[in-house]
Amino acid sequence: MDALEYANPPQVPSMDSDFSLAELRSATSLANQKSCPGPDGITYKAISNLDSTCLCALLDICNISWRRGEVPPQWKLAQVI
Repeated sequence: MDALEYANPPQVPSMDSDFSLAELRSATSLANQKSCPGPDGITYKAISNLDSTCLCALLDICNISWRRGEVPPQWKLAQVI
C-alpha cells in the first residue's frame, strides 16, 4: 500500500460531530451500574442519576475533550485490584 493513501484520510462526519445528550444518557445507562467507583469515588449509578444541568455540564466536558483530542489526566487514573 502506498503511504500517501493515509496522508488525507477520508472525513467521516459522524466521527467529527459532538456527542449528543441522548448518546451520553445511553452510555451512562449501559455502563455497569454495579462497578466500583474510580479514585474520585463517583459511581456510574451516581452519573446516571445526574439532573439535566449536571448532565449537560458533563456533556460539555466530554465534547471539549473529544474536539481537542485530549483526555484529562484524572480520567486516566484507575485502581486495579
